[in-house]
Amino acid sequence: MVSPVPMVLIGAVPDWISTWLTTLWLMGVGALVGLVVLCVLWLVLSVVKKSAAKSVPTIIGEGPMMPIFLTVAALALFGIVGALVASDRDELLASMLRIPFVGTTSASVNVPAAPDEATDPTPVNLPLQFRGKELRSVDFRSNTDVVISTPLNEENEAAVVWDVAADEAVKWELTLKAAAGLADKTVDNLVVTNVSDRDATVSVDLRTAAAHPQVTLVPWTACSIVGMFLLFLVIHSAFPKTAAISFATAKSEMAQPLFLIFMSLGFFLLGLFIFIPYNTFGEDIKMLKDSGLTLIMVFAIFQAVWAASNSVSEEIEGRTAMTVLSKPIGRRQFVLGKFLGISWTSAVMFVLLGLWLLIVVAYKPIYDARESANTAPTWQVCHAEMVRTVPGLVLAFFETMVFAAIGVAVSTRLPLLANLVICFSIYAFGHLTPLLVQSGATQFENVKFMAQFIATVLPVLDHFNIQAAIAAGVEVPYVYLGTAALYCFLYCSIAMLLALVLFEDRDLA
Repeated sequence: MVSPVPMVLIGAVPDWISTWLTTLWLMGVGALVGLVVLCVLWLVLSVVKKSAAKSVPTIIGEGPMMPIFLTVAALALFGIVGALVASDRDELLASMLRIPFVGTTSASVNVPAAPDEATDPTPVNLPLQFRGKELRSVDFRSNTDVVISTPLNEENEAAVVWDVAADEAVKWELTLKAAAGLADKTVDNLVVTNVSDRDATVSVDLRTAAAHPQVTLVPWTACSIVGMFLLFLVIHSAFPKTAAISFATAKSEMAQPLFLIFMSLGFFLLGLFIFIPYNTFGEDIKMLKDSGLTLIMVFAIFQAVWAASNSVSEEIEGRTAMTVLSKPIGRRQFVLGKFLGISWTSAVMFVLLGLWLLIVVAYKPIYDARESANTAPTWQVCHAEMVRTVPGLVLAFFETMVFAAIGVAVSTRLPLLANLVICFSIYAFGHLTPLLVQSGATQFENVKFMAQFIATVLPVLDHFNIQAAIAAGVEVPYVYLGTAALYCFLYCSIAMLLALVLFEDRDLA
């Protein structure tokens, strides 16, 4: 018998809390899955190489990943406890179990024509199994006229019928009417009838998705967590000396008062953004996302530039770098280790403040509806707003990495104040570069040359800006994120090469 306590807890939770926490619960389930996968990989490593497996807890516990690990563990715990308050829990769990079985399926079949006009064409079954509520679209192609339908019911009626003309591609998207006809049905095959006098070759591409597509947040969260920890461990294993410098840098910078001030102020201001009246006639959520992303990015960039000067320039001036380099650590390892340490510090800031921003964004539609006495939003609305914010956090992190690389390069030669001036001048010009190029296109040749020169040398930071997407309420495509990641990697590589060149002949004595 099921204990009545969970039912009492569910009944005591207001609907708006269930609506708010459902998406967070999906993230928690993803974190739980990610931790399980990491534990399995650790057990496999224990069998393959026991000594390496023993060092993993120490590496994570003493390195900059510890705050991230604690955050992921807390999120995974909510993935268990949050099931008591989540909306549509059973349906979401069923959709999660169906994730491995949905996607795009292709099939083809040859359908002979009727032997003569007096004989009715014989239908041929096309084996394609799917659930009606998971069907999203179907693409048909045939060299002759055919009629395709779902299997007939007891009244000799098909839920959906498609007429496909010869050599004409037909794409069918799921509609509400069709969804009603296919709801709660499992289709094992489609029925193809050749209505021409030629043999038909029919091919079908069928796309299915989970009944609740929001559950794709679970594998994305799990993959992100597994990828982050594996990247950390691989870097530590492949480059131990560089990782040692990065560990020391990250631990030192996260213990600095500036980092703690930015974290505390960030949590406070992001929570305050919920209650600020933006006076945007129902578009406050867009202003909150834009303000929150900008706040986290500016804090992270300032922290990265400050950390670069604190850990590179001041160590050079204070002769600490000479002491470090007297050990079996080269200058390249020193510079790259500093950059990685600052990157991990920024990653911790983005994970903690970014998660808090997502929680705030998920609650904002509920708060606005309650304040204006409008109809309460569904959890799907909160989920959509939260998911659309994630690409902004990723792009803001890319921009922070660019400035971390620039800050390290400048710190090899110049002190803190000069580094701050240069980096924030680049920040201003980098965001103005498209305007400079556009304004210089129709002006004098000298102005046009300078605009193009600035656009070539300085980073085009508008590549990491999604204000237009936020204003339009659209999702950022994965291709754009991949292109921005490549641009970030290339610019960081160039900046680090410049840092190595500048530091190679620096007199540390």
